[in-house]
Amino acid sequence: MQAKGLLTLSGLTLVAVAAAAVMWQRNETSGAQEKGIVFPELLDHVNDVAQLRIQGPESSVTLERGDDGWGLVERGGY
Repeated sequence: MQAKGLLTLSGLTLVAVAAAAVMWQRNETSGAQEKGIVFPELLDHVNDVAQLRIQGPESSVTLERGDDGWGLVERGGY
């Protein structure tokens, strides 16, 4: 690689890293939301769930809790 190309590539890399650092800091300081539990009132009832159905536009899957843990109903509990 020629020296001119290496200098250009190095300069572009520095600009990209500086832009990423500025964006990272802006994201951390402006409009940052507090992280935490979305529905804290449901925390006491988390073990009451025995079955969960996830439905997409063309298919669905059912998770069911058994003695050994969670399994897919459509796959025989696997």
